[in-house]
Amino acid sequence: MQQEANKHGIPVAFCNDEVKCGKLIGGYKENCLVIYHPVQKEDYYKTAIRIKHQGNYAFIKVHDFGKSKLLGHKTNVKEFAKTWSVVDLAVAGVSKFKTLGKDQRDVEEEQNWYAMVSDVLSAIL
Repeated sequence: MQQEANKHGIPVAFCNDEVKCGKLIGGYKENCLVIYHPVQKEDYYKTAIRIKHQGNYAFIKVHDFGKSKLLGHKTNVKEFAKTWSVVDLAVAGVSKFKTLGKDQRDVEEEQNWYAMVSDVLSAIL
């Protein structure tokens, strides 16, 4: 993933984390890979990739979480409130979030970064 991002000059960083799944009581934790912008770590959404094995299959789930300083959306970091497909991540935009009074150039730059990360994910998945 890092090689694909580097090939296209896309700034990304990675870390390992856990996500709580299932019910509040009796739930379970799964490992995930978190993708984030290395410079805007606290200002952009983060993306978590979970891989669940069942039999000979591997199921890949992509989730967004955190907050965007410009777009204002917040979710709980440990319990993902919204699941996104790779395509949804690329098209999350002005129509879904209030951006009035925000610097449109910065908003577009953030949205473009999500689209670039989506392209990297699509290329390797």
